[in-house]
Amino acid sequence: MTMETGRLLIRPMKESDENTFVNGIADRGLRVLYGFPAEMDISVPPEICHRFCKLPRAYSIVEKKTNSMIGFLLDVDPELPEDILKGLSGKGRTLAFATFPPYQRQGYMEETLNAYVSYQLQNNGIEYIHCGHFTDNDPSRCLLQKLGFTEYSRHAFKDRIIIDQIIQKMNGNIMNITIKKMETDDEIKGKAYVHWQSWHEAYPGIVSQDYLDRFTLEKAEKMAFRWGRDHLFVAKAGDRVIGFVGYGDRGEEAPETGEIFALYILSEYYGTGVGKQLMDAGLEQLKGYPQICLWVLKDNKRAIRFYEKCGFHPDGQEMFSKNVEATEIRMILHKQA
Repeated sequence: MTMETGRLLIRPMKESDENTFVNGIADRGLRVLYGFPAEMDISVPPEICHRFCKLPRAYSIVEKKTNSMIGFLLDVDPELPEDILKGLSGKGRTLAFATFPPYQRQGYMEETLNAYVSYQLQNNGIEYIHCGHFTDNDPSRCLLQKLGFTEYSRHAFKDRIIIDQIIQKMNGNIMNITIKKMETDDEIKGKAYVHWQSWHEAYPGIVSQDYLDRFTLEKAEKMAFRWGRDHLFVAKAGDRVIGFVGYGDRGEEAPETGEIFALYILSEYYGTGVGKQLMDAGLEQLKGYPQICLWVLKDNKRAIRFYEKCGFHPDGQEMFSKNVEATEIRMILHKQA
């Protein structure tokens, strides 16, 4: 199986990845970050590394921009004692993962796990996913909790304690998604990240590359704080903002028409129903208007199909945006009397 996110390719390990893998897991910084004492020798014999790379669900995480292996993901059947995972039923997976030190703290593993966990829970009949980490491995603890994992149990490993964290399939959904009004500064920053990341995921080849290059995360944050908290809902998976919708009206320009100004979600949540939940939240706020409009880039076929499923249809109006050097079309949703 091979998967893509905005920045990454997640693919089965190749023989050519072996040296990068060996050097990556031997890095002292990686050992300390993941909770091993700096003085502990955890070197892995080459033959073990070779067998690891040959496992059927051992994946390389590759940065698409540089074609560099930046980490790994291993997916195995749970082999823990029954008392540790007591109460869990159905098919499960245990994941092990690491980002190599030069690529840490850039959101790569969060991007990887979001895509992989979402896919497994939605498409492969998986009921739960388990990850374990040492008690003093704060980066993994924080990351997993941010993604919606919760502590399920603890068990001893030699003279150490491992925390077992679980995420489960709930009510047919991938994870527990919350749709709420945007309120906090952290949510504004999260909304800005979604805005920035979504443009760089969805719009290459559709809008001016020069504009995309100038549309930085810093610029997106300034725009988000300038826009403020009003007329915005965010979608959250755990504490992480994964999408947002902006809504309102055109005032005296079109007093009978409400408008969806923006709707974006991260690409790893495409097809999960999050976009529809956000659209429903925005439309609920505009229920007093007899018609709702939105503008969408003419070449953004995926978005147009989504809006058509929500009941919108092009009305023939077009507008060329000089900023992004692309044409937008207007779509209208007429309310039933």
